[in-house]
Amino acid sequence: MLETCLKTVFVYFLVIFAFRIMGKRQISQLQPNELVITLLISELAIIPIQDDIPFFTHGVFPMLLLVFLEILISFIMIKSGKLRKVICGSPVIVIANGKILQDELRKQRMAIEDLFSQLRNKDVFSIEEVKYAIIETDGRLSVLKKKDYEAVNAKDLKIEVKDEELQLVIVSDGEICKHSLSICNKNENWLKGILKKEKLTLQDIFIMTAEKSGKYNIIEKDKKC
Repeated sequence: MLETCLKTVFVYFLVIFAFRIMGKRQISQLQPNELVITLLISELAIIPIQDDIPFFTHGVFPMLLLVFLEILISFIMIKSGKLRKVICGSPVIVIANGKILQDELRKQRMAIEDLFSQLRNKDVFSIEEVKYAIIETDGRLSVLKKKDYEAVNAKDLKIEVKDEELQLVIVSDGEICKHSLSICNKNENWLKGILKKEKLTLQDIFIMTAEKSGKYNIIEKDKKC
């Protein structure tokens, strides 16, 4: 029983390590090769936990081999556009100038309902608004609207707008996020000064965000009744 528990814990951290090495992607954004590796690792992760199976040769080693293979293929695809095209395919235009390219839609085996659903997710409710709609290699739909349907922005109105700064969480539930604090070019002394000014302690804070300019925002923890 203890051996099984230890194996399970080891495999758990090994799988996390494997996916951490392979990069950060959501399931919906995986390329075909990444999805295959993900499914294979998920299946292999179960094998080492079984008592009657050699732990390393039938579980850990194949998982590590798959991770190495994925990193190798990803590196080669960066260098070779041809290999990337073979494995991942190419983006496909399915709408051009408000007209659905039916042949391309059939080749992608995409139902018209699915196309309209993805368009609505892009805040597009009429085909005529679309200049181009492209199915990317990961299956997502990219949309370029016609100029007449683009939202007016500050540049169009020739209005100068101050750029927004990156706002980072520097305190989360009473804990200091030191990495975020350093990105803001601030230190703990600066934070202590702010807390003293606001007459708060770290334990009073639910979330505190800050920008490089020094602008900050504090959300206090709910007071317990």
